[in-house]
Amino acid sequence: MEQKKSKLDSIIIPVMMITPIIVGPEVVQSIFEKGMQYAVMGGLIGGLIGGLAFYLSNKKSNLTKILTAVFVVSSCFGILIYSSSRTESDKRNLMTCIICGYKALPKEGAECEVCELSLTEEEMLDYEYSNMKEFIREEQLDFSYFEDDEFTLNGPEVYKYDNLRYSKDPHWKPVISQAQLDSLD
Repeated sequence: MEQKKSKLDSIIIPVMMITPIIVGPEVVQSIFEKGMQYAVMGGLIGGLIGGLAFYLSNKKSNLTKILTAVFVVSSCFGILIYSSSRTESDKRNLMTCIICGYKALPKEGAECEVCELSLTEEEMLDYEYSNMKEFIREEQLDFSYFEDDEFTLNGPEVYKYDNLRYSKDPHWKPVISQAQLDSLD
């Protein structure tokens, strides 16, 4: 029996310890997008969680050890999958751009990371618009008309550029209509 327990322990210990140590830095990096010191802290925290889980289940039955290991591993990968599927909009709490409708505006007056426009008085005057409403209308027409076919007024839900992803605000409504856009063709 002692031989059997040590065989099981030789499998359970690495699974419970190494999985969180490997996954921890990835999770921390995808959530906080900070430097290496945060990744190291993620690995340490992962190791502590794995060590604690093993310590608490060490004197328990084999079934408890196995279930604890399964829980630790599935929790690690569940958190990793969740954190890697988050968009820039979620990670950085970006504001909605009035032009394109994507949550890609770091702050009011800044340049949108999708349509690359900033809604400022200065920008409006640079483009020679007389008022902000006209500026928004014309830029929405330009954005929707001149961009790739994947852009429409109502989609896609997530805009992808390289490894960046931005969410479309479900409450955003364009100033222009689809009929106005279709009339440009």
